[in-house]
Amino acid sequence: MILKKKEKYVLNLIKKRDKYKVSDLIKSSQISPTSLRRILTKLDEYDLINRSWGEVSLKQNDNTNIEYTGDEKYFHEKLYKNKKLKEAIALEAANSLTENARVFLASGTTTSLVPMFCKQKLTFMTNNVILLKSIIEDHISIIMLNGEYHKNNEALLGDLVVQNMENLYATHTIVGCTGLHPASGATTGDYHEGIINKTMLKKSIGQKIIVADSSKIGLGTNFKFAGVSDFDTIITDSNADPILIGEFIKQGINVKIVTI
Repeated sequence: MILKKKEKYVLNLIKKRDKYKVSDLIKSSQISPTSLRRILTKLDEYDLINRSWGEVSLKQNDNTNIEYTGDEKYFHEKLYKNKKLKEAIALEAANSLTENARVFLASGTTTSLVPMFCKQKLTFMTNNVILLKSIIEDHISIIMLNGEYHKNNEALLGDLVVQNMENLYATHTIVGCTGLHPASGATTGDYHEGIINKTMLKKSIGQKIIVADSSKIGLGTNFKFAGVSDFDTIITDSNADPILIGEFIKQGINVKIVTI
């Protein structure tokens, strides 16, 4: 069976809880009630979920023949895709930070690599769980933005993360994306991740940097969290489409291109 993108998105949301109230699922998915009912009906027909009295839950089946369209890979699979490019981009981002900077660092594969290249004294304020599993040097301080742990993203997400940022401000913000286009801006496949990225950018009083390897340039996904003009700097690699790079530059954005 092949799941459509929205069907897969809703199924992934359901996987994160033992049971999900349909009313809560409508809010979390940002999908209209009518469309959500159609999606749940399909997932029920595929024998993937249980439905009862306004609630849904994942059915514990061995669904080995499921294929996804627009599939979001697990974090560690994504990390090793284009890893050399991501490391080069992360190094450039690290070199953009000044001594004693306070940095909002968003979740993501490329962003998670930035601290390992930092030689200066810094404080990272982050929802990126992978930092807790990394070897961090003594000159790096970490402030975790607490929230609900999402394994697929290796991130803490949800309203609590946004609340934790209420009294925090950063001199720099570094975010990633799943798509970056001159017209449609920066997008992500996860609504909650998008809200946190948007909040980080809003509460930054200094440099706003987006890191995106060339596979992300020209793409657009479900949720827009920023326009191109919301960033000071884009860091990508030399495989990016030069026409699109030119469009970013026309909008007054500083584009840094790394090579390996």
